[in-house]
Amino acid sequence: MDSTAQFVSELNVARFVEKLQIEDDPAKRASLQRLLLKELENLGFDCKQLGRVQRQIAEGRRRIEIQQAVVERLTADGQDVELAENTLSNLV
Repeated sequence: MDSTAQFVSELNVARFVEKLQIEDDPAKRASLQRLLLKELENLGFDCKQLGRVQRQIAEGRRRIEIQQAVVERLTADGQDVELAENTLSNLV
């Protein structure tokens, strides 16, 4: 893969990951996941790519922990947690 194609694939991966973080429609999420996997296959799984994936997983875990704390705080305050729980579900 030449450097331009690799750059485009890396941008696509980042874009699909961002969209997956906010998309709540199951059909759209499934489509984004397929597109993401296709781009990851195009890039290949070398050490550099593995490092990126590990950083994305760590960032995802951090976001999940933050959202869990939000849900807990809202619940403790007697607030409506439906939206916060939906966001948490999407992150997971």
